Amino acid sequence: NRARSGKLEKFPLSQLRLKGVMGMGNTVSGLVQAPNGTVYKVKPGQYLGRNNGKVTHVTHSYLLINETLPDGLGCWQKRKVKLALR
Repeated sequence: NRARSGKLEKFPLSQLRLKGVMGMGNTVSGLVQAPNGTVYKVKPGQYLGRNNGKVTHVTHSYLLINETLPDGLGCWQKRKVKLALR
């Protein structure tokens, strides 16, 4: 297990909002707003949310995040989540 060091790992994914994207080509970053109103620049490889959500892809309309959640039976389950631009 890794230590949770990212500022956006304190918040549930459901409380984070993708407010914009910046960059061109393969170097696109997302602008994610935390519930406290602060906006953070996010790029692939960074973690956000409480369930080890790792940003795998940033497009001009959404972030693709891989989360790892406990399944309640002592195992882990992976799921993909899209954080869409609103």
